[in-house]
Amino acid sequence: MIDHAADRALRYRAWNKPHPVDGKPDVDVRGGTETTGGTNPCVSTDWSFKRGNITYEVSDSAACTDGKPPRGAYGTVSVTINKEFAARYWCVK
Repeated sequence: MIDHAADRALRYRAWNKPHPVDGKPDVDVRGGTETTGGTNPCVSTDWSFKRGNITYEVSDSAACTDGKPPRGAYGTVSVTINKEFAARYWCVK
């Protein structure tokens, strides 16, 4: 979930399954950046958040990515640790 904290800073929060979103998030990072780019039909908004040596890259576009997205996918989260790819997850409804 990306939103604005009380101080208006961008905030990224994530919950690992099976934790409910009304509980404490497993990841909570503030102070990200937001960019929008691309050309139709692949315009997307991307957010970047850093916590120590970990970077979370979130995109709201699942249709214009490598690989076939699962049903209900609407975005991706990529994680790098020490600037090395660590994981990629689909955002699924």
